[in-house]
Amino acid sequence: MLLSETPLDLKGHTDIKKVATLEYLRAAILKPDVMLALVTQKAESGGKGGPVSLECCVDVAKSFYLKMAEEQKSYSKFYCYFVEGLAVALREYRTIRISEFFGMTQTLLKPAE
Repeated sequence: MLLSETPLDLKGHTDIKKVATLEYLRAAILKPDVMLALVTQKAESGGKGGPVSLECCVDVAKSFYLKMAEEQKSYSKFYCYFVEGLAVALREYRTIRISEFFGMTQTLLKPAE
């Protein structure tokens, strides 16, 4: 997930997944008010109409920014952009790796023929 104090430029799209290339993410993370976060706990609802919260770990390299924001404003407001789940990326990677062998399936199963 990306956290940003200001809205990111999504180049006319409404979903970050359409523009989230490696170069785009690298450029975004280099900005001082943008940080990478890893969700460590599922989102929990605060009841009917209550706020939804989740627990995440933030890149330690941005700790100076969080301290500064807390000292100046006593709070931090962030725009959250969900890039991709680790489980989904791992599943897609495995599928791609397995599909490399589809053309050789018969040869691998019956090498004598």
